[in-house]
Amino acid sequence: MRHAIAFLLCCSLLLAQTTSTPKAPAPGDKAAAEQQVRQAIDNWLAAEATADVAALDKLIAANFVGIGPGGNNITKEMIVPSEGRPAAFGGMKVTEATVRLTGDAAAVVGTMQGPDGGRMRFSLVYQRLLLGGGWQMLSAHLGPRVERE
Repeated sequence: MRHAIAFLLCCSLLLAQTTSTPKAPAPGDKAAAEQQVRQAIDNWLAAEATADVAALDKLIAANFVGIGPGGNNITKEMIVPSEGRPAAFGGMKVTEATVRLTGDAAAVVGTMQGPDGGRMRFSLVYQRLLLGGGWQMLSAHLGPRVERE
C-alpha cells in the first residue's frame, strides 16, 4: 500500500511539473535573452551577406515557414542558398527593431535597410534552443521593399 501511495505521489508531482506555467525570466535574464535575439538577427544578416550556408542552416529552424516580400510562402529550403548562389538579403542592416519575449519564444518587428538605401519592414519569430542555447528563426514575414525617400 505504501508503494502505491508513493507511486501516486510521484506521478502527481511529475504531472504538476510538466503542466505548470513556465516562469517568466528574471529582469536580468530577459535583457540578456533580448540581446541574444538581436545578436541572432545580426548573425543571420551576416551569414546572408556572405552566403554562409552552414551558418544559415544552424540559424534557421528546419520547420521554418514565412512570407516573402512578394507575398509568397517561403520555406527554409527556399531561403538558404545553395553553394555558390548569392543570398537574398546580403548587405541589409537592421535600423530599428522591437523585441518581445515570452518564455522560450521571441517576436521581433522592425525595419531593415539595404546598401542602396531601400528599406523593408519585417517581423520574425525566434525560438530558444533547449540544447546548446542560442536562438533559431522559426518564422519571418518580410514586407515589400520601399525605395529610399
